[in-house]
Amino acid sequence: MSKFSLGKYFRKEKKEIEETEETEPEKTIITLEQICYENEFPYDEMKTILSDPRNTKETAEESLTIAKKYMDEDSKKTLFYLWQAGSLALYENEPDIVRDSFTKLKELGGKHYKKTIENPEKAIKIIQERYNIQLKKEAEEKLKETK
Repeated sequence: MSKFSLGKYFRKEKKEIEETEETEPEKTIITLEQICYENEFPYDEMKTILSDPRNTKETAEESLTIAKKYMDEDSKKTLFYLWQAGSLALYENEPDIVRDSFTKLKELGGKHYKKTIENPEKAIKIIQERYNIQLKKEAEEKLKETK
């Protein structure tokens, strides 16, 4: 081999190293699953919670009232509004509504939220932490779009 061909090889490698140094550092993405793990809380319960309270018109209290209205008429609507009331109550920092909604949901045969019923304050903390991360991410993306 001639020394020129080796020189080209080494220069190319150096150039590749320089290019990788200029890239942005990787951001750590915190997921709901990680938050649940760190707080020793069942991810299976939290993953089914309403992901964004801005997607509903009702509050937790209103959802609970609607669920009670449908109690004797329509079991699917009752289960849905109990779930929605409990989910929204997590965002609205209403542990009593969380406990009441998910207890009634369990009694009617809906999904069981055992740990959430036992410790709604901890569930509220987890959901609000994940939601704050989501809002921060949305704000950063919006800021990038304006630049």
